[in-house]
Amino acid sequence: MTKNPVNHGRAKHIVDTAYTTMTHECLLMISLSKVSLVLLSVQYIEG
Repeated sequence: MTKNPVNHGRAKHIVDTAYTTMTHECLLMISLSKVSLVLLSVQYIEG
């Protein structure tokens, strides 16, 4: 496909890094929302 494998490898590395970062951020957001849901439930039960 590409005549320059170095550029192709660099692009793939950038895509992989971005994908990994996005995945980590999604997991972080999910765990944060779980924590806040638990805190809200505790406040609701105690209140």
